[in-house]
Amino acid sequence: MHRGGTLSQENHRKLMKWAITCYEHVLPYYDGKLDQIFLEAMSCASEWSRGTCSTGDLIIASRKAHAFARTIPDPVARAIARSIGQGVATGHMVDHCIGAALYAQKAVLLAENSVSDEKSWQIERLCCELPDDIIKLVLHTMQVKGKVLGLQDDTERKG
Repeated sequence: MHRGGTLSQENHRKLMKWAITCYEHVLPYYDGKLDQIFLEAMSCASEWSRGTCSTGDLIIASRKAHAFARTIPDPVARAIARSIGQGVATGHMVDHCIGAALYAQKAVLLAENSVSDEKSWQIERLCCELPDDIIKLVLHTMQVKGKVLGLQDDTERKG
């Protein structure tokens, strides 16, 4: 049971793949070499989406990524680290996929690039394979939670 009802294993894995896509898209903004903690977490997420990593391993990897994120002084890199941590946690609880997308948007904002472009890119990938009801739920939740992170669309910020 997930927010909004039941979720098939297939759609859960698709949302994990979307979360992975979201954090991978902003990796070029990460200044420097990715720490081994992140590489292991990302590997675990990919393995989980193929059915070869346990949820328990994902939880451990996500917690390590979040703990390490707290030590990163650069706000862009910290947002990317949180995107990875949230993305990895998607296997434990699917709602975390939204955190992966939102923290990727936050990284883009902090890097002074277009949040609207990033969000459009994410939505394009979300809408590829998932049912409409899941897409609507994710988009609504992104809108609500995005405001908490200061992620209004560029047009909302200008107005």
